[in-house]
Amino acid sequence: MEKLKLAIIHCDIARRNDAFSFGKCSALDISKLNKVRICNVGANARRFGIDIFYPLANQAGARFPDPGRFDAIIIPGSAHTPTRVNIRRHGWMRELFGFIKDAGQLEVPLFGSCFGFQAIAAAYGVPSVPLQSGKEFGFYPVSLTPEGVSDPLFRGVDRGFYAAYSHRYIVPRLPPGAVLLATSSRFKVQAFRIGKMAYAAQFHPDFNTEQFMNLAKPKDGKMPGKRTLAAPDRGRNNERVLQNFLDMVSKRCANGKKCEILC
Repeated sequence: MEKLKLAIIHCDIARRNDAFSFGKCSALDISKLNKVRICNVGANARRFGIDIFYPLANQAGARFPDPGRFDAIIIPGSAHTPTRVNIRRHGWMRELFGFIKDAGQLEVPLFGSCFGFQAIAAAYGVPSVPLQSGKEFGFYPVSLTPEGVSDPLFRGVDRGFYAAYSHRYIVPRLPPGAVLLATSSRFKVQAFRIGKMAYAAQFHPDFNTEQFMNLAKPKDGKMPGKRTLAAPDRGRNNERVLQNFLDMVSKRCANGKKCEILC
């Protein structure tokens, strides 16, 4: 059976004008995965026998590909934020939103974390807004909704768990038609699903706990903002979310043919 194809759409800081910068990874080069902000994806993809593609890697000004070329798509974190101002300013964001909605119409499994979460929300009409308290960095408690408890994305995850956060903006309300999967006392929208297979989470299951804890180490004497760092074992549930998504993706093929998600 042919391996599944996972596309990483990495939208980091533009180097000039609206040109894209997609990290230091070359297309198909998994060996350099630890150089970018999606470290936990590689190990899990290999575990499920999934090949990783960087369809836009090192292509300044590249256009987004046809999402139908891939069996699944992950949009990880970025220094960009899809606020109303930035959406007007950056044409590539609007192109990204079209790519996201095309993936949804094709029912290509899609997972967005942090920036990816905000981009999916913005694609469906809800731009991000600043956190009034400033940057949030660390492990914070999250609660699954009844819909989250029953969704395969959170299979084996505790109803209440600690999730890894590093962000300055939030999605202020649930996009139209979305199903709320996780929430918290700090702000309502923590994870949601749109349609059958478009998932989004404000937190970072794309980092494992060790990688996330390393981010908390001071650099040049500067701390990464207000931190609530839990014991490392609290990240277990956070990591499980990404594993569950890739597990669902791996079950989409039977004898080389696409099939429904096997819950």
